[in-house]
Amino acid sequence: MLEMHRANHTFGAPRIHGELLKLGFTLAQSTVSKYLPRRQKPPSQSWRAFLRNHLAVVPTVTFRLLYVFVVLSLERRSLLHVNVTSHPTAAWSAQQMVEALPEETRSFIGSLRRECLDHLIVLNERQVCRILPAYARYYNCARTQLALEKDSPERRRVHGRQLGPVIAFPEVRGLHHRYERVAA
Repeated sequence: MLEMHRANHTFGAPRIHGELLKLGFTLAQSTVSKYLPRRQKPPSQSWRAFLRNHLAVVPTVTFRLLYVFVVLSLERRSLLHVNVTSHPTAAWSAQQMVEALPEETRSFIGSLRRECLDHLIVLNERQVCRILPAYARYYNCARTQLALEKDSPERRRVHGRQLGPVIAFPEVRGLHHRYERVAA
């Protein structure tokens, strides 16, 4: 549990509890919370701060700004489309919506910024274009979510203890980890 927290420092008790459930452990979320190091929670933010914190703008090492476009499915909370540009236009944004899904609902996702982009030193647009699909795969296939009863958008099976020891698999170039039991 502590190893999971150290390897995924943005994971709180609910996310670690979800991972443990997928690995066949039966314990209460309060037990997980009890043994995790305490984090000081910042005070609640204003709407202005919320909007400022969730702008999809990524600064590069050379101080250029890159703009990230995200489309999220509300049904299973899966990332459907991500792209980046240094020069967003209305036409580019419209094209992203057509490429993503012509008939679905649009939504921005703050976890992309908090769990991925905020932890990178961005060199250029090409680097972000390589990272975004890796994060989308991790988000859809491995990341547990409270709204989905601690499952991922693409359902994960529970690994019983008889399958072997728990192994951590790096995701998003080691930024996050997926946990599975593997036969010895």
